[in-house]
Amino acid sequence: MVNKVKKNLVFSVISKILVFGLGLLIPRLIISSYGSEINGVLSSSGNVLTYLSLIEAGISAAAVQGLYGPIGKKDKDAVSQVAVATRKTYRKYFWYFIAALFIIAFIFPLFVKSTLNYGLIFGIIAIEGVSTALTFYFASTLVVILSSDGKDYVGQIIQLLIFILNSVVKIVLVILGVNVLVLQLCYLGVNVIQISLYFFYTRKHYSWIDWKAKPDFTPLKNRKKYMLNGIAWTVFSATDTIVLSIVCGFKAVSVYAVYSLVFANLNIIIQLIYSSFYFLLGQSYKNNPEKYVKIHDSVEAFASGVSFMLLTVAFLCITPFLKVYTRGITDIQYIDNYLPMLFMLVYIFSNSRLVCGNLINISNNPKMTNVASIMEASFNIGLSFLLAYFLGISGVLLATVITLGAKTIFIIIVSNKKLLQRSPFYTFGPLLRNAIISAVFIGLYYLFGINQNDYDLFSLVRYGLTVFSVAFLVFFAINHSCSKKFRHAIKAVFMNGEW
Repeated sequence: MVNKVKKNLVFSVISKILVFGLGLLIPRLIISSYGSEINGVLSSSGNVLTYLSLIEAGISAAAVQGLYGPIGKKDKDAVSQVAVATRKTYRKYFWYFIAALFIIAFIFPLFVKSTLNYGLIFGIIAIEGVSTALTFYFASTLVVILSSDGKDYVGQIIQLLIFILNSVVKIVLVILGVNVLVLQLCYLGVNVIQISLYFFYTRKHYSWIDWKAKPDFTPLKNRKKYMLNGIAWTVFSATDTIVLSIVCGFKAVSVYAVYSLVFANLNIIIQLIYSSFYFLLGQSYKNNPEKYVKIHDSVEAFASGVSFMLLTVAFLCITPFLKVYTRGITDIQYIDNYLPMLFMLVYIFSNSRLVCGNLINISNNPKMTNVASIMEASFNIGLSFLLAYFLGISGVLLATVITLGAKTIFIIIVSNKKLLQRSPFYTFGPLLRNAIISAVFIGLYYLFGINQNDYDLFSLVRYGLTVFSVAFLVFFAINHSCSKKFRHAIKAVFMNGEW
């Protein structure tokens, strides 16, 4: 089990670092070749399509929770029955997915603020949506099986290979100056290869699954418990770019996307670190609950330290990086004094509730946060539209910070008091410690006026490596000396210690 955690961590971090590097190059090529507005459309299309996941809301969450127990006990018959039920359920909702896709593709271009023609925006959304639909139909069940068995690293390897292939093809096509719709068709074609890799891996390593077994839909009945939270989070997470598309236009979306390029991609690494432990948390809660609290606290201590450290590095490096990255782009101003802090706060709040939120799921108590989730999504939409008219991108992010922060505090309090019967300070303690360390770094950054400096590529790399090295040493030293739980997690993951 420890080896699976280690593999998940290592492959997650390596793959996302490589993805991040290539991910920097492609948007820069698109902006310089097609303009900021096209980059904004491409960024918006993915977020528009997240609304389609409303159709499958709760299926994956319920299936993973339903598989933790039988996989942990190696009950192959039960695994087969839940797997068959999951596949049937996904394929049942596939046609709703397709219908919703084309409704969204028809409607969305009518409401956005853009100089681009209707057909281009429709085509971009439709092609990317078909690719997502194919994954929904053929691969979603396989991903659920790998996740519940603690093999997220397999998905990371597959996604890394596909991303590299897709990136290379896109780079060549952008340099050749092909139509942007061809780029989307490239994404569709490469995604077929990804689905095939998932299929061949599971057929080889899970050949014992009987796909003709009688389906057991019992765990999937719990999907209704997860549905409202899933719907609310989907709406919440897609709000920013949708609001910006309507109120401010696709160029503003491009600015948002460039900042998000750094923070969101780096945060994917952080969330993958968290998710690398989810199968361990889920299986221990189901099969060895007395050990769960110890693992829960150790994961929180370790992951919060990593989260604050990486997001602090992102904050310290984002403005120098963007000065180099957007040099020569004149169709819109990309440097902003307020966006780095707002983005950092968004991801700090988002990450700070992950372990407690996961506890609510694995304990089958998602209804505890249903009302709060609906309020979070509703307030975020209304506040985002209001503040976007006055403050633009900063307004949208400020609305997210306010609503996300309130929900995060609520989740931490509820999960600790109601489920663990203890003070929420067990979670707030590590967060407060790391927040103070982060605040000191930010204070020094402004005190010495580092954000005013100009860099070339070489000096930027040197600055980034220095910042990362210092931040890593400081965060590690303080957390290691102040937190027994942090030390316990380090020993368990990297020294093959016992949880």
